[in-house]
Amino acid sequence: MSKIKEREALVKHLEETYDQIDRIFVSYGKKNERVHVQMLKYNDNLLSQLNDTEERFKAEYGRPIGWMKIDVVTQVKAMQFDELKLAMEHLIRNYIPFGISFDERFEYAFISEEITSNAFVTWTSDDRQALQLNERNINDYIVQRKPYLNQLDLTEYKGQSVLMFETEGFYYDHDKVYELSKEYLTKGMRLITGQDEQNDEFNNIVQSLVKFLKNEQRPNGQFTYGYFPHFDEEIDHYNTLRHLSSTYTLLKGLNYTDQNTSKVKKSIDYITKNFIHIDGDEMYVFDTTNDINEIKFGQNAMFILAATEYLSIDEDDELRDIVYGVAEGMKAMLNLNSMDSIDILNYPDLTIKESERSIQYEGMAMLSFMKVYALEEDEEWLDIVYDLLNKFVDEQYSQYHDHWIILGLLELIRHDPTIMSVECVMASIEHIMDNIESYTPSYTPILEMLVAGYEVTTIALDEGIDCSIDQSRLLEIIQHRANIQRAAFFYPELAMYFKNPKRIVGSFFVKEAGYRVRIDDIEHALNGYMMYLQLIDDL
Repeated sequence: MSKIKEREALVKHLEETYDQIDRIFVSYGKKNERVHVQMLKYNDNLLSQLNDTEERFKAEYGRPIGWMKIDVVTQVKAMQFDELKLAMEHLIRNYIPFGISFDERFEYAFISEEITSNAFVTWTSDDRQALQLNERNINDYIVQRKPYLNQLDLTEYKGQSVLMFETEGFYYDHDKVYELSKEYLTKGMRLITGQDEQNDEFNNIVQSLVKFLKNEQRPNGQFTYGYFPHFDEEIDHYNTLRHLSSTYTLLKGLNYTDQNTSKVKKSIDYITKNFIHIDGDEMYVFDTTNDINEIKFGQNAMFILAATEYLSIDEDDELRDIVYGVAEGMKAMLNLNSMDSIDILNYPDLTIKESERSIQYEGMAMLSFMKVYALEEDEEWLDIVYDLLNKFVDEQYSQYHDHWIILGLLELIRHDPTIMSVECVMASIEHIMDNIESYTPSYTPILEMLVAGYEVTTIALDEGIDCSIDQSRLLEIIQHRANIQRAAFFYPELAMYFKNPKRIVGSFFVKEAGYRVRIDDIEHALNGYMMYLQLIDDL
């Protein structure tokens, strides 16, 4: 449909939705830079105003508008600036569901998306204990996008009245006008009703995330780790664990979407050719990022997961031998009596650096040893898994609510449905179900845990094992979670407000961490949606 038809559809939708409109905000621009946001007084000539905006844009940039979104002002409330400032500084970072105008004429007015995408609220210091309204970032945005305005001095507003306003957004995409959520945690998310329609959208998201992750792979097999979209900055802190976990999930994603996986072998080769330490029969994946020179128990587990996923698709005897060697190295990092792990060794001397670092490493290990067992069905590896499970139960690991433990137990119970030790899953899932509203949409491992928990309870019930979980309620929570998690997906109508929308559109972000986009965050979102869709197919 032409851009003119799109604008006609948007205006028609507004006229059918509202009896009266006073002000609207129009966001428009190119796909490779931050959009412009313009406030318009609503009148019967709105379509002409939008068409005029298009013509001015084409005259200036030599191309038509790439994206356009409309926000209708639905409520305006006057309040003291100090009160509003305090409210903004005590919300979860970037979860600001309202706009603010510093004047009654709405010349200095900013909608929610402008506030959050331009970091108007930032941490006061590196310890991230308190938030502040950031005058410099506000004025930088004014200079870049509203140069006809003078810069603000926030001290002048102390004790003065300003306006807080609420909006309802609309965006046109694929021959349809989408209404956007106005709720606190999901503000700006396109609303999709109907379970079948939502499931279709989840499939679209899976395709998008696989494409994004694949495009982040570099020619040498490394990935671009991620971005801070506010100012289009690359994120540092790349390491082999995150590299491997993303390789693992990309393989699963390409396989799930029936795409060729051969290119991902480069990401495995990147590790086997550069980061394998051999010590007799034992092999270790090491990490030299920023001269850290260490061997993580968890990163070795992730290597096994990535390598065995590849081996399930294509045979490679050399890679299979390395998997066995790394499994031997991991076994050497375990006390086979207590099943306590040494989480970190120094590289290359293999001395102990840290006995404990992350509880997640043990869950990763459980899942990885199951994958090694599946290669050759050597009972030695299965015995290690059972011993780890006994430790998890005896030491009440359910208190950690760790998704890797649940995924590991799911793999084990698929092999042996008669296992009675499902307490560490049941308690974790019940806790999440009872506290589901406390998790922001950006915390994507929750969906993985819930779906895995549903599968574990299904198998347990089939075996006559008593489960305290109400499966129908759990399924409702899973479906609800899958839907609101879309609030952390970079649809065009949100990506357009950032410095380089084209780079981040179609990815996942963590809103409270500065909208960061990282391959390991995308990995959890992708895996969760694939697990969910497989569950729905099975049902």
